[in-house]
Amino acid sequence: MSKFKAYGNWVAVKTVFKEEHVTSAGIVYTDDLPDNLMTWSEVVSVGSEVSEDILEGDHVYWKYGADPGCFYKQDDEALDLVQSDNLLAVKRPDEAE
Repeated sequence: MSKFKAYGNWVAVKTVFKEEHVTSAGIVYTDDLPDNLMTWSEVVSVGSEVSEDILEGDHVYWKYGADPGCFYKQDDEALDLVQSDNLLAVKRPDEAE
C-alpha cells in the first residue's frame, strides 16, 4: 500500500495504461491512452476535504490530464493527483460490472 497521503480536496489515483486484453476471438491487444482521454483509475488516497463519498480502493472516472502537471512519482510508484471536482463517477470494487 502507498505511503502517499493526499491533502485538501485532492484525490491520488493509480492509472494503468497498456493493459493487456484478450477478446472472445482470442485477439490480444493493449490499451494506450483512452479515447477522449477519459479513464477509470483506482483511488489510492483521499484528502480530508473531499466532500463526496470516495474511498481508497474505489475506481473513479475522470478526464486524464484535467489537472496538468499534478502527479507523484518515486521509484516504481506513479500517481495522478486529481481535484475531487474533476471526478465524474465512482464505482466500488464490489459492484457488478
